[in-house]
Amino acid sequence: MLSIQTFPPWEKREHERLLSRFSQSNKGHGRLETRSCEVLEGVERWLDWPGAKQIARVVRTRQTAKAVSTETAWYVTSLPRQQADARRMLALTRGHWGIENSLHYVRDMTFGEDACRVRTGAAPQAMAAVRNAAIFLLRRVKRESIAQAIRFFAGFPQAVIALCRGEQVTLNF
Repeated sequence: MLSIQTFPPWEKREHERLLSRFSQSNKGHGRLETRSCEVLEGVERWLDWPGAKQIARVVRTRQTAKAVSTETAWYVTSLPRQQADARRMLALTRGHWGIENSLHYVRDMTFGEDACRVRTGAAPQAMAAVRNAAIFLLRRVKRESIAQAIRFFAGFPQAVIALCRGEQVTLNF
């Protein structure tokens, strides 16, 4: 938790008033995960960061039958407490990782990004941009999986051109 032990009593009370806390636990997949979030508002007095309104600390603890691991992450936000108390900040940080994980899963598992040998100059960034564009276009055809759409387009290059032009492409298979 945010340590206020070293502050004088009057400052401890002020910090407690400015602190918002929330914790939640989930059990599944053979593990117990606990996430706790503390958000301190009014940090613009102490933190020289333009637009900063709050800082948050998220502690994630994962317990399996074999081990316990703990991860701590710090966040700075321009959102005031009315828009992001501890519960909302925890939801926002979890939502960010959901988006991040779904994109990287597709990029790695479907496009084999981690196995790509392109590593020098601007080429890695260019390849990432091409993969992102392909994911965007393939999601527009609304198939169950991007891999399924790739298999279809491999046999119909004219459909790829139509898709890039913004035309409606129907996958019939």
